[in-house]
Amino acid sequence: MKTKFVIATAILLAAVTLISLDIRLAPASRFAASALGVVDNLKKTRDALLDQKSQLSAKADIVYRRIKDNQREYDLLQAAITDTDRSIKDIDDALGAR
Repeated sequence: MKTKFVIATAILLAAVTLISLDIRLAPASRFAASALGVVDNLKKTRDALLDQKSQLSAKADIVYRRIKDNQREYDLLQAAITDTDRSIKDIDDALGAR
């Protein structure tokens, strides 16, 4: 009879210990799973941001090329205006010298 009591007590003690460990480990394992979820979300967000940066850089390059082309066209127009002003001045000077 005493042997059965000792065995039952040992089983009960083992069960309580396992339950206690499970209670202590469960939050840690939930925390670890949650932390892994956060890390995965951060990695996905980082990948999305890298894609966004790549797309923005490509668009910025296109805009930069357009600005450079427009600047060249503007400079040519300004040069033509300057030449026209000189021609007008030359004609005005010629008309004034008469």
